[in-house]
Amino acid sequence: MEDYKTGLFDVDIKVNNIKENLKLSVNLLSKTKSIFHSTYVLNEDFINIKSKINNVDIWSDEEPNLYNLRIQLIDGKKVIEESNIKIGFRRIEIRDG
Repeated sequence: MEDYKTGLFDVDIKVNNIKENLKLSVNLLSKTKSIFHSTYVLNEDFINIKSKINNVDIWSDEEPNLYNLRIQLIDGKKVIEESNIKIGFRRIEIRDG
């Protein structure tokens, strides 16, 4: 996040008991809109997702900007499990440590 406005979205997801036709929907939502969305066909029980997100609102003590990460496990057209997690983007820097 060199410019303090581009966030690195990096998430590891492990799914137990995968079977044929399972998909994983990953949606990152701000207060007003979706800023990242993708759907993956599960061929393995582990998936790593990385993306740069432009124009993020940085989390800080003064302004705790949070996003909702919605992960859905889909079997055919039916959502069989859903998790919603609050996440934030922040920069941590140690100089002359």
